[in-house]
Amino acid sequence: MQGTPFSGKTSLARHLAETFKYHLIDFEKVTPIIKERLGGEEAPEELPFEAYCKYFAEEIHKLEEGEMIIFDGWNQSIADLKKLFHIVGNPKCLVKIPLTLDLPQYEQGPAHQNVQKKEGNG
Repeated sequence: MQGTPFSGKTSLARHLAETFKYHLIDFEKVTPIIKERLGGEEAPEELPFEAYCKYFAEEIHKLEEGEMIIFDGWNQSIADLKKLFHIVGNPKCLVKIPLTLDLPQYEQGPAHQNVQKKEGNG
């Protein structure tokens, strides 16, 4: 899942994982694990993408046949996602759910304007 901060990615990912019994991979939880593997405090500030790929490959290979995965907070490009698939194999199904906080603007129709007029005249 991708999206702006506080757009509901993690809440939706957890709900989907719980409801449909998917395996949830949360980037916020993965980064410290990878950092520890690369030396903890000595690890580079920005972790190499290959380290994430290695971790995901290990996690994916632990799964049972047919088990589904949700990546919560995928912060890499689509090109990087393709690199990951090259390493771990192509998924049978991929759904990208981009979440944003951009909500359509509320349009005030004639009914709303009539209510305002009545309240103003009364």
